[in-house]
Amino acid sequence: MDAYKIRLSLILSCCGIIAGCSGQVSSRDSPGSDDDDPRSPLGGGGANGGAGNAGNTTTPAACGFAPVRLWKLTPTQYANTVKQLMPEASVPLADLKKTSVTVGAFSNDSRSVDVSQPHVETLLASATALATQILPQASKVASCLATKPATEACLRTTLTTFGAQAFRRPLTSTEMDAYVNFYKKESASGGNDVGLKQFFRALFISPHFLYRTELGDETQASGGKTTLTAYERASALAYFLTDGPPDQALSDAAAKKKLESAADLELQARRLLQTPEGKRGLVKFVAEQMRADDVRTANKDASLTAWSSELASDLANETSLFLEHELFAGGGKLVDLLTSKTSFVNERVAKHYGVSGVTGSNFKQVTLPEARQGLLGKASFLAARAQPNETSIVKRGRFVREHLLCQSIPSAPPELANVAIPPKPDGVHTQRERIDEHSKNPVCEGCHKFMDPIGFAFEEFDTLGQWRSKGVTGKSIPTDGVVFSNTDTPDRSFANLAALNTTLADLPETRSCFAQQMFLYAQGREPDAADKCTLVELTDAFTKSGGDIKELAVKMVTSETFVTRIK
Repeated sequence: MDAYKIRLSLILSCCGIIAGCSGQVSSRDSPGSDDDDPRSPLGGGGANGGAGNAGNTTTPAACGFAPVRLWKLTPTQYANTVKQLMPEASVPLADLKKTSVTVGAFSNDSRSVDVSQPHVETLLASATALATQILPQASKVASCLATKPATEACLRTTLTTFGAQAFRRPLTSTEMDAYVNFYKKESASGGNDVGLKQFFRALFISPHFLYRTELGDETQASGGKTTLTAYERASALAYFLTDGPPDQALSDAAAKKKLESAADLELQARRLLQTPEGKRGLVKFVAEQMRADDVRTANKDASLTAWSSELASDLANETSLFLEHELFAGGGKLVDLLTSKTSFVNERVAKHYGVSGVTGSNFKQVTLPEARQGLLGKASFLAARAQPNETSIVKRGRFVREHLLCQSIPSAPPELANVAIPPKPDGVHTQRERIDEHSKNPVCEGCHKFMDPIGFAFEEFDTLGQWRSKGVTGKSIPTDGVVFSNTDTPDRSFANLAALNTTLADLPETRSCFAQQMFLYAQGREPDAADKCTLVELTDAFTKSGGDIKELAVKMVTSETFVTRIK
């Protein structure tokens, strides 16, 4: 291991230690399967209700404020940040994702501060490659770099522009001196090119590039609280709404002290949501909430020749296109995500859906049958929430309960394994008939009543998400069910998937859950009991807007929680 690798490992480990001393200790340490989903305890209530604690071992001293912290860039955020600095750069995104340690419900969870040794090696290799790519076009970074050797004034100019963009804030005079002296040392022994390469490599392996800071403004600290600095606010806005770094307009606003008020933040949020990057960020949030990409790795029986990795990829892309359309060209409301019949298909997806008249690999906007409306009618959802060779009433029902209603369902204890597993398919009994044991057995019924009756709605779609009029037994498929309530609201009966979608869109629990999910994504942490006031405000605003998702995002960034931290 070379000296740089040792140094970076130590620096990043220390960053992890610092960030870890924030009181953000979760009872769930890593993402799991649908049977142990880390995002499911958002409300902490489980199938029997109740607020509960979402995993933190300490309670914030004030309503809904995270501790000061460091926040590691996700692999995608890293790539987006590099692309802003070097649009033509090659970034090893696949390797970064493969070696990155991730915890929590979303990819941007702030507790994901630890780095594995393979990830350190990938970061170092990427920094070296980026620095190597800069050398032939250094004058594009700063025109004065065309003169060799680089002068001290030129290096400081480079740090004022490129360096500040990389760190998402101006460098201090001490930092500038350190980088200039580092270039001088490296160029003295290896020449200008070696000095410049090491100079840029050092920028790309700095924790100030790899991490976001939320340490606050010491001059504004009061009563154990502090507010984010102008540049930290710019980063918080950008990485939440665009999944990338601040653009020039946002950085300029920070420099001019125009991110101080809620009105300032709202102005920038609305502007960002109209940009291509803003569309990308909001789509990413909903796609991660619905785990749309899970279909890419769905395990299907090899005998099902209609399934392929190409189809799985197309189904994931269909969902992304659907989300972008509904969020920005459609109504932009939660009800649209659940009930819109608009979608986008290419020839492969059209064949899977039984839609005629679509050829080629390009996606075309179409209107799907009512049975396929919304996110829950997409094969990306249906295939990912099924067994390799048959459907899964439990998996599909559980997903709705946990991801759309934020009510966690505990996994069956080991001693109930034989009771909880329904009989194997026998060609005679439908899956609905085979899982009837869940409702008959009082030990199982307490949890399965909240999952199975919802899962019935999806039985007209097979393990691949294709529509079927009859099941494998040849019997007709009943799709009626009930959304049993665990609150004061009444139980809701439905006749089929379309009716379930309408029911979910109308439930206050669905709106509340969506607001909680956005809180978790924006804050990078699970809500604590002390966050109740913020969640109530978000949910009320979301409800009053008619479930407008962009308005919910604006409300999130203008809340005190978004810019306040505990020291």
